[in-house]
Amino acid sequence: MKSSFYNIQFEYKGNIFVFNTLRGALAGLDDEYLDVLQGKKEKNINAAKELINQGFMVEDDLNEYESVKNNFFRGKYSDGMLSITILPSLACNFRCPYCYQCETTETMSEDVVADLISFVNSFTDIHELDVCWFGGEPLLQLKIIEKITCMLRDFCRENGVEYNASMVSNGYLLSKKYVALLKDLQVRNVQITIDGPKEIHNKRRRHKADDIDTFSKCLKGIALLNECGIRADIRINVDKSNVETIEELLEIIAREQFDDITLDFARVRSFTEKCADVDNSFFSIEEFEKIELELKKKAYYLGLCDIDSFLPRTKTIYCGAEKTRNYSIGPAGDMYKCWCDVGKIDLSFGNIKNAERDMLTDKELSYLSFSPFSDKECINCKLLPICMKGCVKEAHQIKTSCREKQEAVLEGLRFYLENCYE
Repeated sequence: MKSSFYNIQFEYKGNIFVFNTLRGALAGLDDEYLDVLQGKKEKNINAAKELINQGFMVEDDLNEYESVKNNFFRGKYSDGMLSITILPSLACNFRCPYCYQCETTETMSEDVVADLISFVNSFTDIHELDVCWFGGEPLLQLKIIEKITCMLRDFCRENGVEYNASMVSNGYLLSKKYVALLKDLQVRNVQITIDGPKEIHNKRRRHKADDIDTFSKCLKGIALLNECGIRADIRINVDKSNVETIEELLEIIAREQFDDITLDFARVRSFTEKCADVDNSFFSIEEFEKIELELKKKAYYLGLCDIDSFLPRTKTIYCGAEKTRNYSIGPAGDMYKCWCDVGKIDLSFGNIKNAERDMLTDKELSYLSFSPFSDKECINCKLLPICMKGCVKEAHQIKTSCREKQEAVLEGLRFYLENCYE
């Protein structure tokens, strides 16, 4: 037996702990267990069994790196689930200064809807269909969403396929009527972005009509979703212009006492030249690692997240865009791997009307060929199972260091221990 390569050993209050990034296991070790783990002592059978069961020790001939690769490629080429992000239109009722999309008024026509259904029907071997409604603002096109959903559910019912749906919305149009309809359409969760307290949010998440309180509408929409049994995933975009206000925002969210929410702190990024005017306010990946952890701590103290959220999660792949059966489909039927690319026709790899699924294009392959296993630093990194190199788009553009990420992981683990066992 040998110690797992993916063990990270650290000290907390004079005690030795080990976290395994491949299995997600965390344990404290006394001298006896530590000696067994490090091979300094004749095997204590009971200690060895416990260490093996939790993945801290593995068979001598087990190649853990190959296990990580196997999990990665199984996730990438899994054919049991079809995931499609559908953008009925790129039209939006907001004008956020950091938005990367190129807005148009084009909406999905009946012909494109028919092509979309035919495209889905061509996947005869799936057992799960996962749909995400995106935009623009998808609630502006609720009639189209209702029509497509009915046809997709017919397909699923006839073929024994499980149907799941989610939505990304700015939340402004959520009303009792619309939320009830989303429930009928089997939308299980809606992501809504809130960028700060009222004054800050309303400046960043601006309605096109100006001087409209979009903040209060979002809070009301979240409450309506929860009342109807739909989870609200609150995304908080963070950059240098609003970071000092986020703790106040968290206190506001806590006072609302929502029934079913999640929180996601997101680093604002520049994907297109449209973001150039605000580019200098964005944090680097390394800067954001530390900021995100401190905001998560505040959220935990306010009861907005569980202590288990500080335990890193093992990933098979980083993003769905890396999967073969994952597509983003624009209002004209153009196909993309990443929803951030929709509307930029030069990044489209085809159209659902004449999609050749057996013939991959260079644009599609730029995502599908992405792998952390071509990077020597990734190969030799203990964080690989919880990182998987990160976002494909960013990995092609910038080189990042794992040092700050490892420091953030260790600080998060110490915070977990401090609050879980004391």
